Amino acid sequence: MKKPDKCPFCGGRARVEPIGRYDGGEKFKVRCVECLTVSYSYDSPEEAIEAWNRRHNDGCSQSKDLQR
Repeated sequence: MKKPDKCPFCGGRARVEPIGRYDGGEKFKVRCVECLTVSYSYDSPEEAIEAWNRRHNDGCSQSKDLQR
């Protein structure tokens, strides 16, 4: 499994966290341990990391994937 990139806001270390069970399955998010920026919730750690690692200059227009 890939690891989360550094935080796009502060450059801090990020980690995947389970956030509980919703709609019959466990959800996951990525959180910066420095500034506490957090991603939306995703169905798998891999999906959460993929969204976290996506950057504006990667050609993606889905900036909603990160929230502060």
